Amino acid sequence: MELAENKEEVAMSSNTCFERNWILTCNSLQQIKDEYVCVVCQQVASNPHQLVCKEHEEFGDSLIVGESCLKRYLQESNGQCPILQHTGCEYSHSELVQKQIDDLTVRCPRQYQLDSQAVQEKGKIFPKKDEPMTRCSFKGRLQDVNDHLENSCPLELSSCWFKPFGCAMILLKDSEQAHLLSQVQFHLDLVKTHVQTLEKKNQQFKVVILT
Repeated sequence: MELAENKEEVAMSSNTCFERNWILTCNSLQQIKDEYVCVVCQQVASNPHQLVCKEHEEFGDSLIVGESCLKRYLQESNGQCPILQHTGCEYSHSELVQKQIDDLTVRCPRQYQLDSQAVQEKGKIFPKKDEPMTRCSFKGRLQDVNDHLENSCPLELSSCWFKPFGCAMILLKDSEQAHLLSQVQFHLDLVKTHVQTLEKKNQQFKVVILT
C-alpha cells in the first residue's frame, strides 16, 4: 500500500491539544467533561493547566487550558487572561485532570485520520487491485497511544529506500518490501537517470576547469 508524498497531521500532536472529534469516537459527550476542554482552542487539553483568577471564581476549578495553547496565547497577548483581557492570572498543572484525560479510551489516531479523509488529492491511499486496505485496530488508553505509534502501529509511514534517487512514495511500514519488488524497473531507471545526471555534471565541471 502506497501513499503520495504528503503527511497529514494526526489527531494528536506533541504541540497541540487533542482533537475533540477523535476523542468522541470512543467516548460520549457526557464523558468529555468541561474541565477537560481547553478554554483557548476548545479541544481536549494536552498537559492541562488550571487557570486560577479571582475574577473568574464562579467557574470553580473548571477553567483548563492546554500547555501549548497557554504558552502561545500568553506570548501573543502579552500575558493577558484567555477569558477576559486582564493580567494577574495564575496557572498550575492539574495532575487530577491529567490522569482523567490519560485514562480516556481512544482509537489509533492514524486510522482516525485516514477514515476522516473522505476526499483527498494528496496523501491518498492507493491499495493494489484486490488488496485489502491495511487498518489499525488499536483501542486503548490515551496515555498508551505514543507507545503504540512508535512500536506496533501497522500504519507507520516511511519513505522509499530509493527516495534519494527520486522515488517520492510514502509507504506503510509493512508494505516496503512489496513496493520494492513491484517497482524494480522503475527504481533502476531512477538510479540510471541519477548516474547520467552526475556524469553530465562531472563533464561540465571538467570543461570549466580546463577553460
